[in-house]
Amino acid sequence: ALLFTQRALELRLAQDPKDTCDSLQIQLGKVLYASGSQDTAIELFTHVLQRNESDSEALREYAKAYVDRKRPNEALRILLRVLVHAPNDTQTRACLSDIVKARGGIDVLFAELGDAANSGPALAFMATLIKDYGAVEQSVTLYYKALAMCPEMTTYVLNLVHTLEVFNRYQEAMELSIKYCKQHAAMTIGTHHSNGQVAALFDGIQDLFDRKLRLPYLEGTSHTGILDTVVWVPNHGSVVVAKGKEHEVSAGGSTALPSPAAPAPDKAAQKIPPYNSDELDLLALHFTMVKILYVIGAVALIPPLVKIIEEARRGWDMHLTTIRNEHAYYCCVAQLMGDIPHPYPVIGHGIYVAGDSHSLSTAWQILNIHGNATPLIPKLVTGLKCWHLRPESVFFPKNNFYNVMASIPRGARVLYLFGEIDCREGIIRAVEKGRYKDIEEGVSVTIEYYLSVLQTLHLKNNWNIFVQPVAPVLNETREVVKVFNRMLKRMVTAISCLTYLDIMEGLLTADGALLHPDFEMDGTHMSPKYVRLLEESFNLLAPEACLPFTD
Repeated sequence: ALLFTQRALELRLAQDPKDTCDSLQIQLGKVLYASGSQDTAIELFTHVLQRNESDSEALREYAKAYVDRKRPNEALRILLRVLVHAPNDTQTRACLSDIVKARGGIDVLFAELGDAANSGPALAFMATLIKDYGAVEQSVTLYYKALAMCPEMTTYVLNLVHTLEVFNRYQEAMELSIKYCKQHAAMTIGTHHSNGQVAALFDGIQDLFDRKLRLPYLEGTSHTGILDTVVWVPNHGSVVVAKGKEHEVSAGGSTALPSPAAPAPDKAAQKIPPYNSDELDLLALHFTMVKILYVIGAVALIPPLVKIIEEARRGWDMHLTTIRNEHAYYCCVAQLMGDIPHPYPVIGHGIYVAGDSHSLSTAWQILNIHGNATPLIPKLVTGLKCWHLRPESVFFPKNNFYNVMASIPRGARVLYLFGEIDCREGIIRAVEKGRYKDIEEGVSVTIEYYLSVLQTLHLKNNWNIFVQPVAPVLNETREVVKVFNRMLKRMVTAISCLTYLDIMEGLLTADGALLHPDFEMDGTHMSPKYVRLLEESFNLLAPEACLPFTD
C-alpha cells in the first residue's frame, strides 16, 4: 500500500509539479501511520493543514493521533471543529462517539463544548449524533440535560424516550412521558386531546408492571380497563368496546395500511395532517406510550389511551409525516388488541419472542404445546437488521438487542424472527452497490452473522432457541424473503443447538405467490392467527425438545 501510494503521488507531481496533492498526501500519511511511522505521518498531516487549516480529512487523522496519545481533549476539540465544516461526515462522527464512550468521555465533551454545554439545542444535537454510533448511555445523559434546559421541548422528550427504549428501560420511559404530560397539561394536538387528558389516565399508578394491569383478569385485583379492547375498523380506525362485544362493530373491507416499500401518492391525493412539528412530536409521544404499554403487557391501560388519542390521527396520511414510525407501531398495536385471547388463562412459563416489529404479532398469544398452555412474551428490538449484529457494528439497534436479551432468564425458551428489514432494505441495496455479487451471497453473509450470535447466546445463557422464517408479507420483497428463508432453513438445520420452525409453506397461498389471506393484517405485519402454524410446528417436535433447559 505504501509503494502504490508513493507511486501515485510521484505520477501526480510529474503531471503537475505545482499540485499540492493534499488528498494523496493524507492517504500516504494514513499508510505510514498504520505501518508504524507515526511521526512522519503526522508531519504530512501538518503540512496539509498549513496549506488548508480547514481540511476535514487531515484534521480527522490528526485527531486520531491525539486519541492514540491519550489526549482526548485535543482530539475532541479538533473533531468538533471538523463537524462545523462537515456535519455529516460519518468517520468524524464515529471517532467523536468513540471518545465520548470512553471512561470520562462525557466530561471531556462538556469541557470542550464550552458555552454550548449550556445550550439545549447543542446538547440534543450531540445526543442524536453519538447515539447512532453506540454511545447510548451518554446520549441519555445529554438528552436529560437538554430537556432540563428546555423543559417544554417535546422533540427532546420524544428522543429521550426512544433512547430509553434502546436500554429496555420501559418503566423509566413511561414515567418520563407521564411526567411531561402532567407538567405541560395544556399542550394539545390541534383542537383534539391534551396532555392533561393523557396524564389523568395514570393517576394513582406507581408500577406499570403491576399485576392488576396485566392479563389475565382476576376479580378484585385487576384494572377495569382490562375488560375493554380495541377493534380496528378499516378506512376508519380504532374503536374501543367491551370484550365480548367486538362483533357489534362493523369491520368490513381491507385493513391494509400503506406498504413501507410503496411510493408516496401524488401530492394532490395526500392528506397531510394540519399539525406543526411540535404537535406531531407530541402525538408521536402518545403513540409510543401505547406501544410501550403493549410490549410490557400493561394492556388494561391501552383502550382508554387509544380512546383519547385516536381522533387526532384518524383520516390523515400520518405515514407521510416525520412520525410515520411511531404511527405505524400505534396502528399495529390497535389491530392486535382484538386478537388477545379472552378469557386469558392463568398460566406458567412462556416462550420469549425476540424480533423486530413482527414479533408484536405473536405477543400475548397462547400456544397449546403438548397439552401445556404457553404464552408468547414479546422481546421487541426496534429496527434491528441481522447485519447490525456483525462484530464491528456500533449502530444503536445492536445495543437495543443485547439490552433486551439481558432481560431474558437463563434456561428460557426463545423464538427469534429477525431478517425482514434485511430483505426489505439492506441486502438489495448492498447488491446494487456491488458489495455482493448477487442476492444469495448477501443473504448467506447476513445469516451467518445472525446465527453466530444465536449460538453464542445459547452457550452463554443455556437457552432453548428456535428460529422462524421471515414474514413474507410485502409483495415487493417476497422473492428475496423466499431466498432468505430457504437458506435460513438450511443453515439453522445444520446447527445442533438451534431448531428451525418450518412454517413458510403454510404462510403462503397454494401456488406460493402471495401471503395466505388468513394471515393478512395491515399490509406489513402478519395477523396473530399465524401462531397456529407455530403451534403445529412445536407439536411436531418431541415434547422434551420444547421444554426450557435446566443447568
